[in-house]
Amino acid sequence: MSAAELDMSWQEAGACQNTPIHWWFPEAFEGVPPEARALCRACPVFAQCHAHALRHEQHGVWAATSPRQRRRLRKAAGLRSFVERDPDVVADVAQMFERGFTPPQIGEALGMNRRTVYRTLAAAGHDLTPVDNWRRQARTGSNAT
Repeated sequence: MSAAELDMSWQEAGACQNTPIHWWFPEAFEGVPPEARALCRACPVFAQCHAHALRHEQHGVWAATSPRQRRRLRKAAGLRSFVERDPDVVADVAQMFERGFTPPQIGEALGMNRRTVYRTLAAAGHDLTPVDNWRRQARTGSNAT
């Protein structure tokens, strides 16, 4: 990641400053709350927020998009999230896998799709072939290689 991608100073100009947290991280997530959508559409840093969200954010409302909408936009644009390169995420995924969680269980727990889990495990140094490992885990009930 470049220094420009890590620069979050644009957030200080966001229209979302000093708004209720439940607009951005609702407890019962059913899409983008109308208040958040309206505020985002008028925001002076919408473009920066949208670009950042597509590359980095897995949870919450960003640039008037839900996590599901961002996954669809990433897929349509051929973009990859940097989640699987985040050292904290890589460590969490690797630790869960080493404790016996399967990739689908890890994905469910962390809000990741299976492909992202496998890319993250690869980044942690685990050499995996998804189908072979799922079959092996089903037969043996473990994740040891």
